[in-house]
Parts: sequence; structure tokens; C-alpha cells
Amino acid sequence: MLRLLGFFIVTGALMFGAAWIFENDNPLQIRWFDGQVYDWSLAWLIVAGVAFALAAVVIYELLRIVLGYPVRWWRKRQVNRQLDGLRTVTRGMMAVAAGDGTQAKELRRESEKLLGEREPAALLLAAQAAELDDNHEVAQLKYRQMLRQRPTALLGLRGLLHDALATGDMDQALTLARRAYREYPYTEWVVQQLFDLLVHHRLWSEALRRVDDLKLNRVVEADQAQRLRALLKFMLAQERAEKGELQEALKSAMDAAKRQRSFAPAAAFASELANRLDRKRQARNVIEEAWARAPHPRLVEAYAALEPDEPASARFARFERLYNRNAGHHLTQRIMIEAALAAGETGRARSIVREVPGSNPTVGTLQTAIDALKQVEPESPRIPEFEALLTDAPADEAWVCQRTGQVLPRWQPFGPTGEFDTLRWQSPPKVATFVAAAPSGSFGAATMDLEATAASA
Repeated sequence: MLRLLGFFIVTGALMFGAAWIFENDNPLQIRWFDGQVYDWSLAWLIVAGVAFALAAVVIYELLRIVLGYPVRWWRKRQVNRQLDGLRTVTRGMMAVAAGDGTQAKELRRESEKLLGEREPAALLLAAQAAELDDNHEVAQLKYRQMLRQRPTALLGLRGLLHDALATGDMDQALTLARRAYREYPYTEWVVQQLFDLLVHHRLWSEALRRVDDLKLNRVVEADQAQRLRALLKFMLAQERAEKGELQEALKSAMDAAKRQRSFAPAAAFASELANRLDRKRQARNVIEEAWARAPHPRLVEAYAALEPDEPASARFARFERLYNRNAGHHLTQRIMIEAALAAGETGRARSIVREVPGSNPTVGTLQTAIDALKQVEPESPRIPEFEALLTDAPADEAWVCQRTGQVLPRWQPFGPTGEFDTLRWQSPPKVATFVAAAPSGSFGAATMDLEATAASA
């Protein structure tokens, strides 16, 4: 509306000006160089000037159309060639996705004719077609050519990295991942791939520095980042202990135990290190604090190792400290029943057995309670009640791989699939796969029925 109003205002002003000039037209005398005087009308001079300007514009446009035709034709031809090339690349990528190697190679050659061999899209198609044909040398050549151009540098790095992983060249893969991180530190897959390769090479310290990048790029959440820091600190502690750096190892292990309170291996290892450094009180406290949050058989081993030669009665008295920390947990009741029986405290064992049904006991804890009753009170009417509970009781907690569901005897940084941090302490299914580490470092698996095993124990 405002534009239309402006148009009317300008048009009216021009018409009014033209009418005024013609109504008040005065002769205009122009003296030429030879002294001759010419009389001209001002109005007609303006008309002539406008006509001359219009003629000049028309002539310029005609010349531009005629003389610019070859350039426009050449540009249109280039654009059409580019579009044809891109369509060819699209068809070629579809052929790669479909696994049609022959069609992919034909379309790759056609795209290189239309776009040129250095065109990013043509390079990508050539590399993908070479990979489909298992021609790693050509694929690497194309990916290296991508590195020379900024728009395709990251794609080239990813292709070379993927090729290195496919051929098992982990050292080259790590070198490429580090380069990709230097140039693209805020790309999610770059950070994730670098972290995975660092832990694969057991470079715990460098991997620890990358956890913040994982969190910053939202690859992992805050709680998962905290868990990764704890695990890496634990691995650093083990590495330093092997080198004899016990003080630094203890510091790392304590940090790991504080970051992940429910991770028993870290607390147990910290206790063992403190015991080796003759810090008995610290060794005891770290186990007791971890037990208060999450009882674990590994903590029992470490706690017993603090006084390996003590009498059964003294051990029972010392284990009372764990009982007071977490009396309602089924594992606490299980170890206390065993300790009480070993110390001859049958009355104490009987009282703890009565607490077992209210602790959501596992198969192992129920079996321990049944064995205790059979020993101290063979005719107890509670024995059949406890045996009936075995049917629906969960299996004893174990280290279960979250990817495969397999059960491992001990915690380790890599699961059966080779992936980092896939083990969790939980009750496995009643029929699960038990995985044992072979001497060669490979995994051997055997299926076992945990319910049947526990019932027959």
C-alpha cells in the first residue's frame, strides 16, 4: 500500500512539473563557437534529452544481449554439465548403497568426465566405489585427495580412519583420530572415536582428558562422564601400582572410589594399596564406606585380607562393623551368617537367618541361610519355607555384559565384544552365558543355568 501511494505521489509530481514547464516555456538562446545564436525551447530540450537517454539504454541492452550471448551460452552449458554430474553422483551413491559395484564404477567414470576428478562429490563417489570393490589403495588415494580441500578434509579423514580400522591398523587409526581432533574438536564422532582408540591403546591419562570433550559435545551425560572418569582413574591406579608408584596409585584409586561410590573394584584396590603402605585405618575406612553404599564380594575379600591370620572369633567381631553399616542388605547377612558359624556364634547366626526373607535375598543368600539352619537347627520348620523361596529368588549378582548378556567372573575394562565399560554388577538372567578369560586373552563362553547351579550348591 505504501509503495502504491509513493508511486502516485511521484507520478503526480512529474506530471505537474511537465505541465508547468510547457505552460511557462521561455525561449532559450544558445551561442555556438562560431558566434551564431540558436533559439531553443526549454521544454523540447528536456524531451530531447529524455529521448536520447532512452535510446542509449535500448542500444546498450541490445548490444549486451547480442555480445553476451556466447558467455551466457557457455555458463548455461557449465551449469547443465554440473547438474548432470551431480545427478550422476546421486545415482552412483545409490548404486553403492545397493551394493551394485559395476554400476557404481560406471557412474563414477561418468561423473569424473562431467565434474572432473577433483570435484568433492566425484571424489566421494570414487572412494565409495573403491571400498565396495575392496580396492583399499584407490580408496585411500581418493580420501587423501579430499584432505587437500577444506570442505572435504573431514570426510577424507573419516574415510582414512574407517579404512585403517577395517584393516586392523590401530596405530594409524589413532594418528588419524588425533589429527581429526586437532582440526575438528567439536565434532561428536571425532571425539568419540578418539576416546575409543585411546582406551583401546590403554592410554588412560590421555583418555581421561577427553572425557570433558565427550560431555561438552553431549556424547555422554554428566553421570556417565563421572563414571568414565572413575574407571580411567582406576586403570591409572593399577598402571602406577605396577610401576611401583604406590603413593600416586593410592591417590588415583581413592579418587576413583569417591567418583563412583558403587564401583567396588576401585574401593577394594584402594584398600589394598593403603594396606601395603601400612595405612591400616584408611584401608579399613574405605571398605566400610563403600560397603555402606553397595556391598560386594570383592570388598569382603579386601576386608578379610587386612587381617589374614586373625582367629574366626576376631574376624566375626570385625565384620560386625560391616553389619552395622548395611544390616539390611542380603550380602551383609550372608557373610555374617558364615562368619558367625565359623566363630561358633550359633545364636547370632540363627538371629541373622531370621532377617534374611526381608532383604530380597538372592539364591546364594537363601542357600546359605538353609545350610545354617540345617547345621544349628536341623528340624526347623523354616527350612521348607526358605527352600520354597528359592524358586522365585533372583540369581546372585555378577558382572554382566550389557551388550551380550554374558557373565564374567571378574570386572575388566573391556567386555567380550572388546568394547570399553560394558560390565555392570547385577543379577543375571537365570540362564546366562558364563565367560572365562583364556590364557591367550581371548574369551571362551559356556552356557550355564544359574538357578540350577545355585540350587544344587
